[in-house]
Amino acid sequence: MLGAGFFAAFIAQQGLVALALPYYQMLRGLDPLLLGALLSLPIVCGATLSGRIMSLLQRDLWTERRIILICGWVTALLFGFLWMVPADWPMAWQWTVLVTLCLCYSLSMTVLILTLKLLAFRLALMSGDGQGVFSHITLFEKIAAVLYFWLFPLTQLAIFTDATSGVRIIGWLVGLGLIGSLCTLVVWQFAPERVRLGDSRMKIATEMAPTLRAHTRRQVNRLLWISALQFGAVGICISFDYYLLVYFVAAGDVTEGSTLKGALSSGYAIAGALYLPLLARGVKHWGVVETLQKVLIFTVLGSLLKWYVYTPYGYWALWIDAVIGAAIWTAMTSIVPNMLTELGRDTGQDISPYLVSRHHTVISISLVLAMLGSGELLNLVGFDASLAGNQTDSTLFAMRLLLSFGSFVFTLGALMILSRYKADRLIHS
Repeated sequence: MLGAGFFAAFIAQQGLVALALPYYQMLRGLDPLLLGALLSLPIVCGATLSGRIMSLLQRDLWTERRIILICGWVTALLFGFLWMVPADWPMAWQWTVLVTLCLCYSLSMTVLILTLKLLAFRLALMSGDGQGVFSHITLFEKIAAVLYFWLFPLTQLAIFTDATSGVRIIGWLVGLGLIGSLCTLVVWQFAPERVRLGDSRMKIATEMAPTLRAHTRRQVNRLLWISALQFGAVGICISFDYYLLVYFVAAGDVTEGSTLKGALSSGYAIAGALYLPLLARGVKHWGVVETLQKVLIFTVLGSLLKWYVYTPYGYWALWIDAVIGAAIWTAMTSIVPNMLTELGRDTGQDISPYLVSRHHTVISISLVLAMLGSGELLNLVGFDASLAGNQTDSTLFAMRLLLSFGSFVFTLGALMILSRYKADRLIHS
């Protein structure tokens, strides 16, 4: 049932953005750059504190079960309170309360996610089937991804008196009904203590910076660079799909654009889940490196297609973008962690805390840069929410260019790094 914990963590992380972006920016008019900075707080927390938190987890002050239960419910309650800030308060008060709540939320969620990831890496190390473990976890995350972007469209239903009441009710239902309840389910059904013991044949590395061979450290860094490019650089580029759907395809209709984005996100998630058995078969047939390489090549070609899809005359082909684009995101959560686990196993010691900390830090920093970068680029390309569907041609052109050709360039960069990884692996095999 560890997958249920990752479902809750995914909703906690992505649900915040899915509700806050359309509600606080598009409906309440908060500055996109400042809002991007606020929404990046959970990720900044993960980037700056993951090493310290992992060191504390290594001291076994609390059992993983207690950590998951407490942090799960604290995160759930704070998720509900994030939507209770009155719109008629002075803007300074609103920002003060939002920042305070977001900081507390960030710390709690970071501890929860790191605990779950540490258990996952150690379970993969013990079982010898890392691909199976991470595929199982990814499946739960894809199910969550089908649901999370529909959160805001749900708030627009006629049963709610207005958008604010809809956001607040859905926010509390998600917090208590999904995040808190699923973390409780993990505590009841999963025995983390068995995983913490690790493999008795494996020496446990207690240091957060274990001594590794130069080749191993170089290979770990290459995988982390691939993750950074995908979650950071490509993440900045693909963030413009939402704005193009709302302000270009839907001509400024936030509800219609959000519905299209919800359908796209669901398509990505469903396609990603269907890719899991295909990727598992590819790993068995070609190996992890060859499989990831083929996925990246597939993604490079799909990036160019985005230029034609995100237009008023091409949006009918959104499903094609979902089918092509889902492969790399599934690989990033199922294949790359498995590759890191294999590198750790080759050292003859359990370096799971080190790998989890490095991997989480890199992804967190990348996501921060993606959020801040997209907010800054919105201002640079001349985006103005008050213009609704009347954005200038140059603004829409710049968004399309960043979405399509930006994704193409950075995915090509990840492919080049993987080629170096593959060559180095052959030399030392």
